[in-house]
Amino acid sequence: MKVIKNMGRFKLAEPLFEAVRVVLTYRGEEYSPEYIQGISGAAFRTGGICPCAPTCTYAMWTDELPKKLGYDIEKFEFLEESGVDMERWHAMVERIKSEIDRDRPVVMWSQFAFAEWGVINGYDDEKQVFIGCDSNHERKSLIETPYDRAGKIDVPVFGALFIGEKTTEPDLGKLEIESLREAVRHAKETVEEDKTKWTFLNGIQAYERWRDSFRNNPGRKKGSGDSYCFRIYYNTHMAAHAYLMEIAPKYPKAEDLLTKAAGCFLKEREVLEDAWKIIGFSAPVEIGEEGMSVAYESIGAACKYYTDGIAFIEEALKYAVM
Repeated sequence: MKVIKNMGRFKLAEPLFEAVRVVLTYRGEEYSPEYIQGISGAAFRTGGICPCAPTCTYAMWTDELPKKLGYDIEKFEFLEESGVDMERWHAMVERIKSEIDRDRPVVMWSQFAFAEWGVINGYDDEKQVFIGCDSNHERKSLIETPYDRAGKIDVPVFGALFIGEKTTEPDLGKLEIESLREAVRHAKETVEEDKTKWTFLNGIQAYERWRDSFRNNPGRKKGSGDSYCFRIYYNTHMAAHAYLMEIAPKYPKAEDLLTKAAGCFLKEREVLEDAWKIIGFSAPVEIGEEGMSVAYESIGAACKYYTDGIAFIEEALKYAVM
């Protein structure tokens, strides 16, 4: 049995990039959770609305983030259409164990949480389990799951990410500006909805559809998409405020506008709290007329603050020079 000790845990519920931060923090980096959410683009994403939306909309895929931060990255993945090659799976298990023996935690898909990246920081050959943590940041203890757990779940099998040596210093200023530009592009993206079937939407358009699903809809019930999306958006958009406040002083001519944008995302988080009582995981499935009104008003107000925040970012980009 081997467990890497003195490792941090997830500090917010986010499926794609918080796992990378946990590993990089252990490796000596000092990026805050909010900064990682910001430069990855996660802090500004809204998509769907459906249970998988937060995982399906992203500015970059997870392995791109450590690359952008100067690290070599090696993927050990399995193509969805070919299924899981168990010989290769066993090879991956041995590789993960060797990384742990070298004191290097590994980022792994669906090993702990369903269809999310988690962190493996230990293993036990006697029990045949990996040990680690996931996006349930309120859990106090580490998790143990079988070596082959991720290969037996009915989701795409992305395998493991091995973060190697740091070979270059990142241009953080460039990454910050790129994240702001992408936030605006994503938020303002529109597509024509197909009225005969569900259409995936992004940004403001997705937010507005989620809001409108609670208006004049007496048969509306709380779905897993409501609760899961809420949990992810609340955590990621919560990070937008701190991220913008952190980078704003670097851009004196845009600082005031970025600070105003940060204030909008803080307000977005505050007004969403009322909706959580109606559509959170522990809330009843039956929403009711009063609950419908609360959810509509809460999500509607949050959508407005999100929209205003994006507008301030768009204006700030005209002046954002270091």
